[in-house]
Amino acid sequence: MPSFFISGPLPDLNELMSARMIQGRPGRKGRRWNAYSKMKSQWETVIYYEILRQKVPAIHEPVLLEYWWFEKNRRRDKSNVAAGGRKLLEDAMVSAGVLTLGDGWRGIIGWKDFFGVRASKPGVSVSWNE
Repeated sequence: MPSFFISGPLPDLNELMSARMIQGRPGRKGRRWNAYSKMKSQWETVIYYEILRQKVPAIHEPVLLEYWWFEKNRRRDKSNVAAGGRKLLEDAMVSAGVLTLGDGWRGIIGWKDFFGVRASKPGVSVSWNE
């Protein structure tokens, strides 16, 4: 069963949505940047290079992804952890060429989420059957 691990904790849905509300001054072409775009880009870059470093194989068919979320403690809501993290992980997997069919209806059948507390090494393990 192929898998990879990303050290965390990754931002949860609440953190991503809060960042969406923070906007800077207009830049070139009058556009405003927002903290969400910056946070998403930074995390996707970290995940992208970690996927390449771990030599994660490409998936060429629809897949059922299995996530093991390891948190430092039980403070964050499970659904927020999974929702925010999945978005970042799957977008990075597409960018890295792992999800060759994309992260939409064609490429992902569904997910299974599991949760644990591991104060010494939080993060997420992603796996799938071949």
